[in-house]
Amino acid sequence: MSTKRFKEKLVDWKVLHDNLAPRLTDLPQFAADHTALGQVLAQAQDLENKQELARAAFRQVNSQRKEISKQGGKLQTRLALGLRGVMNPENSDLTEFRIKPRAVTSERRRLTPLERAEREAARAAARLAQVKAAEKPPPPPPASPTPATQ
Repeated sequence: MSTKRFKEKLVDWKVLHDNLAPRLTDLPQFAADHTALGQVLAQAQDLENKQELARAAFRQVNSQRKEISKQGGKLQTRLALGLRGVMNPENSDLTEFRIKPRAVTSERRRLTPLERAEREAARAAARLAQVKAAEKPPPPPPASPTPATQ
């Protein structure tokens, strides 16, 4: 059986308290506990109200945090772009401000169609040599000299 949530317990206590009240004249032995349950209900309801206020405050704080995060992000971006403009985007000194410098890329030399064809031919020749080497049977072991018979 699952555990009841606090609100479910409050509902159960409230029903018990309210339904027992008119019968206390017939059941006086429960008067003290009924009164104590009423006090517990009042305290529990007060705690529920406080918790709801705390939830509302929590939501408000989270909303403020999101807004501050947006503002901070915009300002950080603006400052980072300004520093990159002043210091050069590849400058490694940007790391001092926790800004990643742009990676320095070297220009790759493009092969001409002739060079590309030569490279492919060389690769094909190397593959062919590999295949031929794999097909070639291993050389026989060197003949060991036979001992002279006595």
